[in-house]
Amino acid sequence: MANLFPIYFYPNDQAPPLGISDAIRAKVLSAQQYFAGQLGGRTFSLADVRVIKGLHPTAFYQDYPWRRVMEDLDSQGITAAIGWPPYGILVNFVDPIIDPNMNGGTPWNGGGAAMFASTALADTGRVVEHEVGHAYGVPHPALCERVFTPPNSPTPEEYTWCEADIMWSAWNYNGVFHDYAKDILMAHPLMAIPLPEPAPLPEPVPAPAPEPVPEPIEILQKGKRWGRGRRRKP
Repeated sequence: MANLFPIYFYPNDQAPPLGISDAIRAKVLSAQQYFAGQLGGRTFSLADVRVIKGLHPTAFYQDYPWRRVMEDLDSQGITAAIGWPPYGILVNFVDPIIDPNMNGGTPWNGGGAAMFASTALADTGRVVEHEVGHAYGVPHPALCERVFTPPNSPTPEEYTWCEADIMWSAWNYNGVFHDYAKDILMAHPLMAIPLPEPAPLPEPVPAPAPEPVPEPIEILQKGKRWGRGRRRKP
């Protein structure tokens, strides 16, 4: 059963870009593989991408983008239809005309939500994985928040550790889940699905043995007899 639901949301005075569903699916499939690689095969189960037209024009969403988009999804029955919350993680890619800098994630009543401007699809880091981590309840690492706050400064070891942490907000999210994050994710009821193993390649089928070629058979032609005979006298 799917428990992560990707959506593209756009205002009713706009139009969805061509190929947006495929682009979102490719991005979240990459995130699914990343979580599996970090968590020993555990990851989320992915639903099909939904493209949702909002009930209002652009200006309605721009004052309070997150709240207005979520209220609209509620009004259209989208969240109820997918059982959100507590049975899933909602991942919204939003038309950047609403807010070109939008990205964030938060746990929510046993489920969670992440929201991005769709420009995140072109991001070369792992901002999607970072925000989905927040949606599963993973915070920024407390160590990094503390040691990078003036007047503190990190030791070389702390600097290296924080730089490698995907949940540290000061970096480009290209790191890994450290143990504190893995513990939270592995305990989450919506992160208990092993990624299916790829189907094994079929065994090669041996080529059939060639059929034996039959020995040539001499055909008795009309007017001839087998063996040697005696000629009649004229």
